[in-house]
Amino acid sequence: QFERYGSDVWTPLRRAPTPVNLFPGQELPAHLRAMERVAGRIDADLVWVSKPRLPSYLLGIDAKLARNRPLVLDVDDHELAFFGEDTGLGIDDLLGQRGRDDLTWPFERDWTRLCDSYIDAADLVTTSNVALQDRYGGLIVPHARDERRFDPARFDREATRARLGVRPGERLLLFGGTPRAHKGVVEVLEALERLGDDRYRVLMFGTREFDELKPRIGDLARWARVLPAQPFDDLPELVDAADLACVVQDPAHPVSRYQMPAKVSDALAMGVPCLVTRTPPLAPLADAGVLQVLEAGEELHERIARVFDDPDDARARAGRGRELFLQEYSYEAVAERLSPVFEGLLADPPPVSARQRELAEAPGRIWKGSYDGPTRPSAGAAPGDGPTRAPRAAGPTRPPQRRPRHLDPDARPLDPGATVDVAMFWKQNDSGIYGRRQDMVLQELARSPRVGTIVHFDNPISPEALLESYRVGRRQAADQRRLVATESVARVLRRRDEPGIHRHTFVFGGHYTRRLGRPHRGAYISHVRSVLAGHGVGTGRRPLVVWAYPTNDDLPGLIDAIAPDLVVADVVDDNRTWYQPGDPHHERVERNYEAVLARSDVVIANCEPVAESMARFASDVRVVPNGLELPGPAPVGPPPAAVAALDRPLLAYVGNLSDRIDLELLEAVARARPRWNLALVGSAHRDPAALALDRLPNVHVLGVMPYRQVRQLLAHVDVAIIPHVDNDMTRSMNPLKAFVYASAGVPVVSTPVANLPDFGGLITVAEGADGFVAAIEAHLAAGRPPVDLDLLRPHSWERRVAQVFEIVDEVLARPAAGADAAEAGEAAEGQPGATT
Repeated sequence: QFERYGSDVWTPLRRAPTPVNLFPGQELPAHLRAMERVAGRIDADLVWVSKPRLPSYLLGIDAKLARNRPLVLDVDDHELAFFGEDTGLGIDDLLGQRGRDDLTWPFERDWTRLCDSYIDAADLVTTSNVALQDRYGGLIVPHARDERRFDPARFDREATRARLGVRPGERLLLFGGTPRAHKGVVEVLEALERLGDDRYRVLMFGTREFDELKPRIGDLARWARVLPAQPFDDLPELVDAADLACVVQDPAHPVSRYQMPAKVSDALAMGVPCLVTRTPPLAPLADAGVLQVLEAGEELHERIARVFDDPDDARARAGRGRELFLQEYSYEAVAERLSPVFEGLLADPPPVSARQRELAEAPGRIWKGSYDGPTRPSAGAAPGDGPTRAPRAAGPTRPPQRRPRHLDPDARPLDPGATVDVAMFWKQNDSGIYGRRQDMVLQELARSPRVGTIVHFDNPISPEALLESYRVGRRQAADQRRLVATESVARVLRRRDEPGIHRHTFVFGGHYTRRLGRPHRGAYISHVRSVLAGHGVGTGRRPLVVWAYPTNDDLPGLIDAIAPDLVVADVVDDNRTWYQPGDPHHERVERNYEAVLARSDVVIANCEPVAESMARFASDVRVVPNGLELPGPAPVGPPPAAVAALDRPLLAYVGNLSDRIDLELLEAVARARPRWNLALVGSAHRDPAALALDRLPNVHVLGVMPYRQVRQLLAHVDVAIIPHVDNDMTRSMNPLKAFVYASAGVPVVSTPVANLPDFGGLITVAEGADGFVAAIEAHLAAGRPPVDLDLLRPHSWERRVAQVFEIVDEVLARPAAGADAAEAGEAAEGQPGATT
């Protein structure tokens, strides 16, 4: 508790049931010693830090150093924006400022800039909204509310309004947050002044903060009904009394660009209409149609009046908002999303990292001679006189890292051409839905005489995550999560097994299901070994090949524990391009590539740019592009019901409706040719922006279709399109949809993206809306060409899998590694990117 910020807990939380422990804040370096003493007495299972600010973040890191408990960092604001900054600060930069007065207090600007640079050092980052997630990565944990307290059925609204002095017929606006200029309080008061209607008043809390604004607002204060800061427990009743909650932020303000106002959650929870300005954090809610949105160019006073002029629309939106709150923002909903993640951290706490130590030691470098950095007591020993808990028992000893065959003189000799068993590990939970590369490779392996038994594993998942996916996905057809959940359950029930293919999904216990006997997330590797043994795989009957798809975080440990005879790493796109360099997700994916490829005997990539990007992790990366399913003799069936009534010509895009799509191009094409019908098939779970195209009468967002239905649809499509933007992500892709389109014999128009396959005149590359329209018209005029099997056969999945086995046999034919090679491999271990 720093004197500058008062002498007590924040007013709304003073009556909260959660225990709060205070200790006095001091100038540095004395405060560093105080934090170290306090951290030594934090005997928690998990430490969840609020805000990347030195007083909280360093305290959490000190607590991790004391007992090595998982460290989670919550980012609910862009803290640098409060200082007028946008970039972090490195330790070396901070050392150059040693002796400055503003380094005396740990909550000041440069310490905050330093912490911003180390957000990725936490074991897990949670953020309050999509804008912060885009900047820092991590898991979104929204401003949640207890649905048992935030329930409008609990309160007598009219009695509350009478107690607050609200006149009959008065239109009460609510400004629920602290009155600050950037939050739009002045704009709301000015809007009421322009309306000039004495029925309007705005309720707000914080007399001191409002008094600070009075010199700026003058006579506008007459529209305000100001109460002292209220206890949090009273908030539901006060929100329930309002007719309209106003969250009118300045969208250009750097704080607003990243801030998710908690008062929006309050309004959603109580079913109160909520008027907002569109900011990046609020975009998903605005697009969901549960808010009243003040669009650019609209007058605020006119928008307020329109809300009251159309009470039916206001009630309908508020009702949908209440439903969305229960599904997304309630304590129960957030717990179901969060608990499996925390359970995983508790089961296997990450060790203290070098980055965490760097931040812990930074103040000692600034205050050298006055403070030498935190001590590092052994696990379970707390500095200070508080009680301690016995240290956690050490986990089982991990097997040594697997060496590739060319570095392992003890590798079991295998004959080229040998029949093998395959354990395949996919990186997601969408197997069997889309006909992805791993789905098609799996089918071809099952047909191959080179393969005996196949055991396939999707990613582990908890019942809570399955339920959450089902709940979220059922609200929107263009969201894959419901289908992912139902297919995962079918796999668990073994209803997706096929001759020669055994499909498994490990379901581990979350917060609510552990008591039902579900195993820990940490039991996954033991589960895999047990499943393989149950199918007679890995028992020596046949050589075992692990077919691995990197970015699956379990793979390094799985490969080491299973000790297969051969590892094939199949790199599908460079998933680092999904994130910005420096983002913790980018670094996690990169570490996974390094760890998996270091254990692999055969590394294949789906295109040349991906092979080049993986060259730093493996000395020999082969390109095996995506493939296609050769068309069979079966007659063309009827079109799917979703497009049966649409007039021709019919265009189609099949694939995730994500930010790789040029939406402006699609809209321009649709508007240029209103008689063309455009079907968009895929999930918008990552980016709902594409859903806005559905407002055009000739654009039809059909949602997710399983692969077989897509094949049926494409048989009735006149032209298929690939409207991808040109960016790092698309440059490291080999568009699978191009192969699927070609397999169906449908002509294709694509933007000039990299790595398109060569199908002769079947694919036309065009730039800009005019070029796209002209290319489509040319294909429409020519009609669908006959299927050319000679053109397609070299690209078949049968040929692709045969190509991989040719590489496998080449590796097996190499001479066994000698002692010199083994020693060279040992010397290279631990060197990033080292190859021999």
